[in-house]
This record gives sequence, C-alpha cells and structure tokens, in this order.
Amino acid sequence: MSYRFALLKDPGADILRIVTEQLDVAITQLEQRRTSQSKRIHEARKAIKKTRSALRLIRRAIPTEAYDAAITTLRDVARSLAPLRDADVMQQTAAALTNKPKPATAKPSRTPLPPFAAPLHQLKASISTTWPWQDIDPVIIAKGFAQTIRAFQKAFQATTNTNDPELFHTWRKRAKDLRYQSLILEPLWPALFQAIAETAQKTEELLGEDHDLAVLTQHQPQHTAQATERQQQLRRKVRKLGQRLSAEDPKAWKRRIIAWFHL
Repeated sequence: MSYRFALLKDPGADILRIVTEQLDVAITQLEQRRTSQSKRIHEARKAIKKTRSALRLIRRAIPTEAYDAAITTLRDVARSLAPLRDADVMQQTAAALTNKPKPATAKPSRTPLPPFAAPLHQLKASISTTWPWQDIDPVIIAKGFAQTIRAFQKAFQATTNTNDPELFHTWRKRAKDLRYQSLILEPLWPALFQAIAETAQKTEELLGEDHDLAVLTQHQPQHTAQATERQQQLRRKVRKLGQRLSAEDPKAWKRRIIAWFHL
C-alpha cells in the first residue's frame, strides 16, 4: 500500500501499516544484493527517514522512553550508513561544481549489509506488539503535525543571519518531516497537502545541495570559493520557500486537521 492514510477512521492502524512497510523496505534493501550497494543504501536511508517522520506524527501517544529508543535506533542505523553514501556524493558534487565528468569508479559492490538490518528487525517487532496503537486518534495526529510545522518554523528562523551549515542541515531535516507527513495526510485534502509536500520537497532539495557542498568543502577545501558562491545562491532561493511554508500558525493547522478528519 502507499505512504498515506487509507483508513481515516482508524489512524493508528494506518500509521502502524506505514511504519512496518517502511521498515520492511529498509530491511530488504540492507539484506539483498541484487542492486549496487550505493543504491541499496540510498533506498534504505530513505525508508528509515520516512519511518522516523511517521513516528513523529504520533509521538504524543507513545511513552517517552519507547519513542526515544525507536528514534535513536533509526538515527543510529542511518548514521552508520552515511559514510558509505558520502564518498560517492562528494565525487558527484565536486564534478557538478567544476563542470567536470564524474571520475570512473570501481564495479559497484553487491555485498549485503545484514549487520545494519538487525536493529530494524528488533524495532519492528517491538513497536508492532507493545505500542498503544489503539490510542492514536485525529487529535494525536493533528498535534503531531502542528509540532512538525512549529519545528520547521523554528529551524527556518534559526538560519537567519548565519552561515552555520549545521543549522541549514537541521532545517532540511524538518523540511523532510513536513514533506513526508504531508504525504501521509494527503487524503484529508489532496490538493492542499500535495502542494505542501511539493514545496517542502523543493526546500529539502535546495538544502540538500547546500549540505553536500558543506561536506565537500570540509574534506576538499580547494573547492571552498566555488561552493560558497553556490551556497549563497541556494540560500537566497530557499528562503522564499521557507517563508511560504511558515506562514500558517501551528495551532490553526491543529484545528483544521481535527475538523477534516470528521468530514
């Protein structure tokens, strides 16, 4: 099934389905060897992030210790995979910045990655059997989305008058949460949530390029001048998107989502 609500009268069942499906995707990518390692890592990390965003939508219904443990597990697995991703991304970023072809690489590795999948197996079993899915209702969902909007606004505001790459990277993560949660909520008002998801995705893409340039200059400082110029262009463009997505008050979002669930 898709990454969106199907049973609006039982949001807990829908979120459980979404989360377990994404964990299955991540586990499959980490354990199979049919495609290249870089492709599997990309797909696994994407599924992990989609899982994390879905869980953030229901955080108020989950005991703090259990929720924090789940988020930590997902974060640690994603971070463990990051160095394997970064080397290839740096090559692509440097090639794009200098208008040179990407250097030839060795034959793609098809080695499986089972050690990274083990914690995800354990997490899936735990959340499926011990979390209070029956307690998740439209109010929980509405509060979760309002909190995501608030976190996005805060992260956006933190980038004002600064060049700190970590603050821009944090803003990117909050844009990702906003995009994925908007996809989940799309059936409530398809045109509206599709527009939010598309704008959040564009924000995320611009900030993603900004982050790749920051990583590149950290490891290859000879590219700093070109990278800084490109980052300034990206940041001017992305601020307009941030302003658009921050225009609505989180409390208003909460009220609307609760009402839309009951239409």
